[in-house]
Amino acid sequence: MDTTSRTRELIVPLVEAAGADLYDLEYTGGTLRVTITHQDGVDVELITKVTRSISHALDEEDPIAGQYPLEVSSPGLERNLRRPEHFQ
Repeated sequence: MDTTSRTRELIVPLVEAAGADLYDLEYTGGTLRVTITHQDGVDVELITKVTRSISHALDEEDPIAGQYPLEVSSPGLERNLRRPEHFQ
């Protein structure tokens, strides 16, 4: 299993526990980008909650070797469309 898949397995339950959905997960250029959605929109409070939860789990499980920045955000208007569900 590759790094992104292992990280996705770790992150999905944490995002869902916060009441959000994982829109996308990307690990490129040494940066882990987690994009979340919520039916009522994503606010700073939700991003903070998810960021803390993910950061703690990544520190515990260490699925990615070395240091890397973690970015958690909403998809925004210029969202990437990579998976079939993104096109729906």
